Amino acid sequence: MRALAPMIIAGRGVKQDPVQGVALLTHAAERGSAEAEKELFDIYLKGASRILANKPEAMKWLAMSARHGDVDAMNNLGHMSMNAAMADRNLVDGYC
Repeated sequence: MRALAPMIIAGRGVKQDPVQGVALLTHAAERGSAEAEKELFDIYLKGASRILANKPEAMKWLAMSARHGDVDAMNNLGHMSMNAAMADRNLVDGYC
């Protein structure tokens, strides 16, 4: 699921369908794939064809990946939590 989803999102070798690709990534993430969670973070942070950027959704997936032990996700979550605008800053998540 995780390998096929980016191909479907970008239309590499298959018909492009970002919604179906995100659904596959979500399915993989819900089954515990920290890598799929990080990919969902990237997609929702930046947006993709027919997928709008959604920072709260992006942060949700990054936090889930961090909680599953992904060190890069932990680092990114800490950095983003500590350096966010004052209204969005979460020092507890940043230090954890």
